[in-house]
Amino acid sequence: MTNLDFHLKMNERSLINMIREIERLMMSKGKRTANGLLKAARDLFVINGYGAVSMREIALKLGINAGAIYNHFPSKQEILFRLLEDHMLDLLSQWKITVARCNGDTDQLILKKFVNFHIAFHVDKSKEVFLSYMELRSLNSKNFKRISKLRYDYENLLKNILLVGRKNKKLDFKDAEITTKAILGMLSSLSHWYQSKGRLKTDEIQKIYWDLILSSVQKDRTVYV
Repeated sequence: MTNLDFHLKMNERSLINMIREIERLMMSKGKRTANGLLKAARDLFVINGYGAVSMREIALKLGINAGAIYNHFPSKQEILFRLLEDHMLDLLSQWKITVARCNGDTDQLILKKFVNFHIAFHVDKSKEVFLSYMELRSLNSKNFKRISKLRYDYENLLKNILLVGRKNKKLDFKDAEITTKAILGMLSSLSHWYQSKGRLKTDEIQKIYWDLILSSVQKDRTVYV
């Protein structure tokens, strides 16, 4: 190999590395922009409602050209779907991490951890939770079914905890389906009234909710965990 060939090959490698680095930076910037658009849309949807917000307003809130938003999302419907899907996937994955640490716990303690997890997650993700309930109806039929499936998966997590507890004679209730929906309904009502600067701290809210839920599935109310 001549010196010229060597330098040409080195220049070619440098050019390839430079192109790869530019592509990496562009992808990173694109991801940051997409995440920024999702956050901007979330805030606008919470304040004004999905129907009253335009794609132009979302782009302007982030400070980008109105037409540039379509490089990341083809429609406002896709943005709403992504927000609700990301929320549910995050909820499911975080519980998976939590339940992995429950090895050896009693059935009652696992239920308590589910209650505490649900409340803590919903307090921390109050905007996402608000959207997931208030704007579910704004999804088209295809996206509605996809989000409903994820919500059903989460509901089944609680239902299975209850069924195992009843099988082991640690929990007591008549109908697993109704009990599951009743507990989730009670827990999810938090999003309608919770305020970060309210009079109760998260752990105080968790205790109140746990006492209420325990009384509905445990005959012996003197047994606490």
